[in-house]
Amino acid sequence: MSTPVTRSGADRKKEKMTLEKTKETKETSEVSKSLAQIQRDLTEMKTELKKTIKDDMLESTIMTIVQKFFSENNKVREREMIKEMDKRCADITDNYNKKLEKMTANMDNLEKNVQNLTEKLVECKRELRVTKQSLEETEHTSREALRLGNSNEQFSRKNNFKIMGLPEKPSENTWGVVKEFMKNVKVQLDDRELIAVHRIPGNGEIRPIIVKVLNSNVKARVMRKRSDVKNLGKGKKLVDDVTKANTRLISELTKFEEIDSAWYFNGAVYAKLKSNNPKVKFDITDDLPTKIKKNSK
Repeated sequence: MSTPVTRSGADRKKEKMTLEKTKETKETSEVSKSLAQIQRDLTEMKTELKKTIKDDMLESTIMTIVQKFFSENNKVREREMIKEMDKRCADITDNYNKKLEKMTANMDNLEKNVQNLTEKLVECKRELRVTKQSLEETEHTSREALRLGNSNEQFSRKNNFKIMGLPEKPSENTWGVVKEFMKNVKVQLDDRELIAVHRIPGNGEIRPIIVKVLNSNVKARVMRKRSDVKNLGKGKKLVDDVTKANTRLISELTKFEEIDSAWYFNGAVYAKLKSNNPKVKFDITDDLPTKIKKNSK
């Protein structure tokens, strides 16, 4: 009869650990098998899925995804653009309003300046009219004074005449020279008829002698001998004592082509036009071209 084997506690513990390890290994093997099976199933499903989805469906799906992406992206960009445009429009509007306010202020200033200038212009025109009127009055007064002055001067000479070309002698008695000369043309002058006799101051070779007689009758009696004196020759002649202004007037008249001749007579200046019109009286204040044109028609 055999004797039973008695196991110690250590052996039992070792056996237990071996059994647990075996069990764990078995469970790990089963898990691995399950994972492998799942992998195979996924691979089959992927293969089947690829077979099921066609190219056009895949393209449509991709386009949908892309369009959705861009649509969402465009909406964001659109919102950003609208926001940016609103900001820029606000800036432009603000800038425009500022410029408009500045322009309005400038326009107001310009209107004020224009109004001030207009008022000044009106005042200047008024002053100009007054000045022009005053100038015209002054010119008229001046011309009238000049005319009257010349007329009065000529009137004061109405009884004067000049003897031209009469030789001058040293220490001569001009009264006696004139009386003796006038006898050559049969004009007898008494001492009472001679008011003043003298040579005109100057540096000429033969200075004219100016004679002032008693009245116009005596002068007329002398002046009727002008042609006789001229016939004496050697530059001798009798002329009226004409003012410088009237002398210039006669000289100016002779420069016009329309004038045939000009002369002094009885205190005034006359001219005969080539148009055969009657003689025309002229004054030193006349507008000669206008008056000659008017009388040449």
